[in-house]
Amino acid sequence: MATGRHINYESSYTGDLFHKSMNKIKCIRGPVGSGKSVTCCMEIFRKSNYEQAVHDGMRWSQWLIGRNTFDDIKKTTVPTWLRWFPGTKMHWSPPFEGRLEVPCCQNDGTTTRIDLLFYPLDKADIIDSLMSLELSGAWINEATQTRIEVVDGIYGRLGRFGPAANVKGKNLGMLMDANSPDESNWWYEQEVVRKPDGVDFFVQPPGLLKKVDPKTGAVWYEPNDGRDPAFMPAENIENLEEGFEYYHKQTLLGDTEKIKRIVLNQFGSTMDGKPVYPEYDDAVHFTNRELTFEKGLPLLLGTDFGRTPAIMIGQMSTSGQFRVIDEIATDNMGIRQCTEEKLRPLLVAKYNFPLSRHINWADPAGADPGQINEVTCIQTMNSYGIKTCPAPVPQNSFHLRRDCVAELLRSRRDKEAAIIIGPNCPLLRKGFNGGYHYRRMRQKANDEIYADAPEKNEFSHLHDALQYMAYGAIKSGVDYSQPVDSPFGINARGFERGGTMSSGISLGPFGC
Repeated sequence: MATGRHINYESSYTGDLFHKSMNKIKCIRGPVGSGKSVTCCMEIFRKSNYEQAVHDGMRWSQWLIGRNTFDDIKKTTVPTWLRWFPGTKMHWSPPFEGRLEVPCCQNDGTTTRIDLLFYPLDKADIIDSLMSLELSGAWINEATQTRIEVVDGIYGRLGRFGPAANVKGKNLGMLMDANSPDESNWWYEQEVVRKPDGVDFFVQPPGLLKKVDPKTGAVWYEPNDGRDPAFMPAENIENLEEGFEYYHKQTLLGDTEKIKRIVLNQFGSTMDGKPVYPEYDDAVHFTNRELTFEKGLPLLLGTDFGRTPAIMIGQMSTSGQFRVIDEIATDNMGIRQCTEEKLRPLLVAKYNFPLSRHINWADPAGADPGQINEVTCIQTMNSYGIKTCPAPVPQNSFHLRRDCVAELLRSRRDKEAAIIIGPNCPLLRKGFNGGYHYRRMRQKANDEIYADAPEKNEFSHLHDALQYMAYGAIKSGVDYSQPVDSPFGINARGFERGGTMSSGISLGPFGC
């Protein structure tokens, strides 16, 4: 807290990264009570102390602080600023304005002056109002509530403030904070899909950890206090009067979507249904780090057929971790066109094809002859050198396939998740986050009734492909975490290493 001229502030781990970033746009996403707003307040103060001094020794900057509504600004944003900078002189007639003048923290005899313009951003004509502003920087509090075109409009006004005649101030940048929104929000599009250059996204650890009993499916929440090495401990707990109880209170009503967003700090789903994989935890099973192909290890593929062929590509690490590296999604395309135009070029460009050892576990229905000719989908892929065989799933049981992936989600390998999803699989990830779900049929009394099988949509085909890949890799009896020069083969449906399928196509060392 601020006491006189002293500010007793110690940044969190994520806050420290936020302050050190040199990008003009910096965004921080975290659970409620995690100190996001305070981090932004301190970043305004820090940046303002390094604005250039004009002839009178004044380091002068002008900031817009915006939030969705006037009431939100009055009740939350302004009080947050004043708790840390009580010396700010406020003008309380709307729109609120503030001015803070303090000796510069560089102790060079200059004065830091920060002019603050508090703006509600929900008005229809707000973009026109912004056009007259000259700003050094901006902070958008709870930015997911603000339209993306307003965010763009504000950024266009930065760097226009002139602290003195013939002196133009610097662009001090835009700061944004938010709780995790649902996947339809522009923030998700920017952070997960577009990843624009010059924009940094910082993600804080969850307040609690979700736990699922593997036998009963019972769900409970534990404090994120460092007990699970897969997570950084929750931040700002020491400044919450109730500690972790603050987060436990948020879970009492059992609103899973709300808990997911504001406690677990995960993007919410816009889908109306029950997720197929409640075991999935985006903070554990997804990584922004690029997963690379290791040439010494076998390449694994999974394929779902039909007029929307879907293909997953991955590997098993030497520790036994299942790494999902790439996805191929199509629409209104046969398997021959998909293999020619999408799969084979990717394998050649990225996976050392055809020299790399690989196996493609496919939908068993792909072994059925087509209606026009007798060539099967599996034979077609083999004809292109993609060594393909049916996934060994009894009766192609969905429940066996789902349970195989669910067991990976529940398991750990060397204290890490047993399955990890890379950044090149956005649709698969979105499916895990609720897009791949059981459709709600109806509600009877206090019970919700759901379909027995997942809804067929843009996510289901990729998840079928993942299930084939995982089931084939795990249930085939082959250790895929070993280098390819070890003496192993695949033994599925009676075919041995180096054997042939009924089509007469030789499958070499990964034969089925």
